[in-house]
Amino acid sequence: GADVQWDSSSKVVTITLNGKVVKLQIGGKEALVNGKTVSLEQPPVIVNGRTFIPIRFISEAFGAEVQWNGDTKTVTIIYKSQ
Repeated sequence: GADVQWDSSSKVVTITLNGKVVKLQIGGKEALVNGKTVSLEQPPVIVNGRTFIPIRFISEAFGAEVQWNGDTKTVTIIYKSQ
């Protein structure tokens, strides 16, 4: 349900959901969450023409719970819409 925008000239991804805005720049080690700077563990990257963003960061920025099962190598994201 999020709105995702891509600015190819600045290589910035903007994601908006329920009034919250997250901006990430390809290769950047910081993101903006509602205008506040937040450090990233991993920067967004482009690989073979595909944009990859840090899913745990994005999920948690929008209030979701992220679970990791190391046995099955499975990520579960639990989001309760507001």
